[in-house]
Amino acid sequence: MSDLKVAFKLSLPILVGYLMLGIAFGIMLENAGFGVFWSLAMAVLIYAGAMQFVAVGLLSMGVDIASVFILVLVINVRQILYAMAMFKDFSAFPLRSRIYMFFSLTDETFALLSVNANLSQKAKFYLSLLNHMYWIVGCVIGSFIGDKFNVKGIGFVLSAVFVVILLEQIRRSKSYFGAILGIVIAVICLMIFGKDSFLVPSMIAIIIALLVLKALRFKAVRD
Repeated sequence: MSDLKVAFKLSLPILVGYLMLGIAFGIMLENAGFGVFWSLAMAVLIYAGAMQFVAVGLLSMGVDIASVFILVLVINVRQILYAMAMFKDFSAFPLRSRIYMFFSLTDETFALLSVNANLSQKAKFYLSLLNHMYWIVGCVIGSFIGDKFNVKGIGFVLSAVFVVILLEQIRRSKSYFGAILGIVIAVICLMIFGKDSFLVPSMIAIIIALLVLKALRFKAVRD
């Protein structure tokens, strides 16, 4: 099976989620008075998922583009953690491909790349590119549809995509430990920091916990 076919098969859950959410975003942007050019430009250059929905409101209130861009970078700081986790893996890519791989590390793409770490370089690149294309197509379609489509409840699609990825990861690893650890830490951080601020602290805590456990396991093997 070719690398592109492998990547496409793995990206199918993202295809559904990104098309639906992209359409919702395009509709919201169109209703806010911004045409298809804006939808295409934001999908290509920002590619920040939920943050693009926030940007719609900011643009509607007259916030300047520079401020929106800076806010997107700040809110999506978690992408830095993704980049750190994938730095060793991406270092083998050619420079141009490496830059794009870091840029395209959305939550869903990072999850798929982590689960399928043994993919070839081309397959990983195609996987990232396909996910980005799904998002772009969805946003553009949404702009053309305008207000002719009811998007009520469509935001749950992304949650469903994450559940599918999690179940696939558990199935492949045949271990519940990582999933349970992540859920427990996320719930604790949710209780401490609240629903609007728990994501980054929970990811940092999960990474620290995994590093500590890895160090302890290495020490046990060495001893």
